[in-house]
Amino acid sequence: MRSVRVQWIMRCKLCESESKLCNSHIIPEFIYKDLYDFKHTFSVFSTLEKPTKKLEQKGIREYLFCGDCETQLSKYEDYAKRVIMGGVEITVTKDPGVIKIEGIDYKKFKLFLMSIIYRAGIASHDMFSRVNLADHEHTLKKMIKNESPGKSSDYACLMFGLSGEKELTGKIIDQP
Repeated sequence: MRSVRVQWIMRCKLCESESKLCNSHIIPEFIYKDLYDFKHTFSVFSTLEKPTKKLEQKGIREYLFCGDCETQLSKYEDYAKRVIMGGVEITVTKDPGVIKIEGIDYKKFKLFLMSIIYRAGIASHDMFSRVNLADHEHTLKKMIKNESPGKSSDYACLMFGLSGEKELTGKIIDQP
């Protein structure tokens, strides 16, 4: 007998329409790239009391967004993937103690980062249990829904990379 996955009509966590929801990534799948083995799975280790799955595929996902909202968020993910992995022409200038990166579309990249924070805050998976948006959930939701990244001082973002052995630093996603 073939198993069938039933998808219920639920309220989208972004636009609030009643719709079939997509199995949405909390952290975009391209971030997991270096974690995958040859079977496209990765190991999950946890210090949480609740046991977790030992292997995951395609990253941690939940039914959160309707197709239209998923498409909106995927535009930002695609853009960020091309910035981070290659495909968007950027200029990198190294000064003493500072690396300056120019050529990034502020709106797309900031909405990408804000969408990850928002998804982590509304997710029910144990991985994101420490993320608490409190009064910021509504504001982030509105900004993302309206495609408005705000000023650079509104939810300022900082990205950094870990240096060291790629075998170690490239194969970890820690609990936020």
